[in-house]
Amino acid sequence: MLNKHIAAELIKPEVLSTNVELAHEITSWVEGCAARSEGPKGTPLLNLMMSYCETSLDRAAALGRMHLLNPQLEGKGIKELEEFVKKVNHVLHGLKIADRPSPRTMFEWLWHQIKGLDTLRRITDKVRESSQRSRKRSFDWIWTQVAEELREKRHYMHYMRMLSRDCVEHLLIS
Repeated sequence: MLNKHIAAELIKPEVLSTNVELAHEITSWVEGCAARSEGPKGTPLLNLMMSYCETSLDRAAALGRMHLLNPQLEGKGIKELEEFVKKVNHVLHGLKIADRPSPRTMFEWLWHQIKGLDTLRRITDKVRESSQRSRKRSFDWIWTQVAEELREKRHYMHYMRMLSRDCVEHLLIS
């Protein structure tokens, strides 16, 4: 019963209209079922849809690498940096370490993104002053430092908010 319900939902015109090529394959499959005097079943239909969308593991890894290097830092402020870190982390968490670009590529890409940020001058100065073989010239080291810098700024902002609230409360009480 569930199989028939799934099939009925998947062959609705509003679903089929979302992908014309897939709709043609599904329609041909449904017509083949009708020619054999069988009703379309949900599980084979889902298999048809999955095989249509399937990519090879190599292609998926390559797409992941390209997707990782796609985000660009959109500005020079903390908000833009936080948004950039959030996007990159989202992609990083979806990739196996083996599927990531080479460590050198990762470093060069990140370095290009952050080297001009005044907010990260402490970090970028350390990288500039380091030797070519230093661990400071790695994506992992810089990424950890950026995360720590953002964490410190967040803590500072919370502290300042608490101070301003305490001052206001103190003035109200006095």
